[in-house]
Amino acid sequence: MPIAIREVMKWRRCLYASITLFIALACIDMACAQGGPYENDENGMPFIPKKVGPFTFKNPVKIDPFWQSQTNGSLQIKNLKIAILDESYSTDTIKSFNWLFKLFPGDAEFLALRGAMQLDAGNLKNSLEDLDAAIKLERECGTAFLYRSIYENKLGFNQCSKADAQKALPYLPFDPANPLDLYDRAVLLSLAGKTKDKKLHFQRVIDNIPDTEQVHWMVLRAKACLEMGELSQALRYIDKALSIGRDCERLHYLRACVNRIQGKNEDALSDLNKLLAAHPDHMLGQRLKGEILNKK
Repeated sequence: MPIAIREVMKWRRCLYASITLFIALACIDMACAQGGPYENDENGMPFIPKKVGPFTFKNPVKIDPFWQSQTNGSLQIKNLKIAILDESYSTDTIKSFNWLFKLFPGDAEFLALRGAMQLDAGNLKNSLEDLDAAIKLERECGTAFLYRSIYENKLGFNQCSKADAQKALPYLPFDPANPLDLYDRAVLLSLAGKTKDKKLHFQRVIDNIPDTEQVHWMVLRAKACLEMGELSQALRYIDKALSIGRDCERLHYLRACVNRIQGKNEDALSDLNKLLAAHPDHMLGQRLKGEILNKK
């Protein structure tokens, strides 16, 4: 074969190879833009929508003007924490967390807060997986250590809980004017065994809560009162939250805990039955109900 023809065929093969490579790279780029092989989670929720917009809940949480001076990043974190207190989240919100974390894959804080929401929803296995993953992603994620400490405390692993609380102390985000941060820090100091006057810290939380009758602030007051041992006050705030909130069945777990401490086991069981009727997979509710029934 003449040299000229061989050269032409050689360049033709190079051209075909270049075109093939270009097409392959274009396909990969399109797949990545649409989420690639990880486009959907197990519930079919896109991790990365075609239009990337702000994080929203199914029923958006209204942020108090109290937060408007905060930076956008801080505002998002506070929005998520309020949603947990507000009990306004749903399966769709958990899916939205998946979407949000995929948009910010290096942010362990969002993953830790998803773990906190899973814990509040009674999904213990998913909660622990998220918290462990957040810690693996960022060894200085105070929020993840805090909620893992709370998780361990709820299950009776007191030494592990104390160790994680102590690890969280240097790293937990803290704004002394923010009641959400004050509450987290008060819980943390209590779990870490670093406070002699537990009541003082939780009273500071109540003193800094905005004077409004919104569900999340009622729940925060109730939780602070419960920590201080003021059970009647805690019940009053829980009842108020249930009367003004929608889809707040998970608050029945908090009221059941208060009734259980007061020795009102029948009332506690009534609350747990309401909780489990709406959320049959709530493992903390199942656990508490089993403990009460076993002691009858």
